[in-house]
Amino acid sequence: KKILEKAMSGRKSFNPVIRPTSRLATRLRRAAVAAAIYSSIVEPFCAGFDVRPPPAWLVVFSTLADLAMLAHTVSGFFTGYSWVAEDGSIDVELRLWKIGWHHLTHAFPLDIASCLPVQVGIVALPLDQGSQFLRLAGFIKGARV
Repeated sequence: KKILEKAMSGRKSFNPVIRPTSRLATRLRRAAVAAAIYSSIVEPFCAGFDVRPPPAWLVVFSTLADLAMLAHTVSGFFTGYSWVAEDGSIDVELRLWKIGWHHLTHAFPLDIASCLPVQVGIVALPLDQGSQFLRLAGFIKGARV
């Protein structure tokens, strides 16, 4: 017990909050934007021309895009946000419970809808319903951009 206390005495406490201007937050945002642009171009194209079954490269890239969007969605619960205060200054919120609540009530519904894998709907639904599903999913994913 004494060894553990001694080892922990010099360490700072772990803080999972990501600053909104950090390199990690910027990279996650860029990956999510690139994934949303890819999804909003390629998936509606496949719906318009009814590409069935989807080629392997499409499934791989769409899965990577979904994973990038999922990483951005999860990181939203840990990334601080900024706002303009009444006095005109810019304040940054770094309290974890406020960050989580803000993300849950603002961006989370659209974020989670854009993370859903479209490929499952294309393959699982009948031919006429699959293209309609893909059009709707492409619209939702494009709304992130």
